[in-house]
Amino acid sequence: MVQTAQVMSKERLDRYICEAAKAAGYEEGFGIKGCDLSLRNWWSVYTRQSTREQAENDRLADYLLSSAKLAKQRSALIPWEYVIYDAESSEDLNQPEITRLRKELVAGRHVTGVIILFQGRLSADPLHQLTFERECSYYGVQIIYGDAPGGQAPKEATGRLLKRLFLKTDDDCERF
Repeated sequence: MVQTAQVMSKERLDRYICEAAKAAGYEEGFGIKGCDLSLRNWWSVYTRQSTREQAENDRLADYLLSSAKLAKQRSALIPWEYVIYDAESSEDLNQPEITRLRKELVAGRHVTGVIILFQGRLSADPLHQLTFERECSYYGVQIIYGDAPGGQAPKEATGRLLKRLFLKTDDDCERF
């Protein structure tokens, strides 16, 4: 089920998902309803906003639209239930929905890949980002970042690490 926080009503989040799929021209692949979730060919999208102010500034709609475009480029199929949103701090990986993504979907091998628009949406801590990447690698789950190179090759991993060390905010990441 799509997680909602007090700062984001379920109706508003649902509307954003529908609008993102439509605007990206990917209604058949983003926020799909009625999927057989026992199949293992699905992808997930994860995004997070940390404060009520961020949740009210309508950036989530932009995040979801950009995620839908990335999904379309990759032909990734994203069930409605696997569009995951947290309204928590980026201090660690203990947010409710990132925990569900890690423990249920990734570890349970329910997804083939995860799209994360900005590394900073996952966590502000580079060690936590590396932990998530190692978990995904262990379970054979791809990660696509919208603002950094993906893949497990040393060149890509080094690129992400350097980006983490030198660029601290999502605004910096957008300029990267």
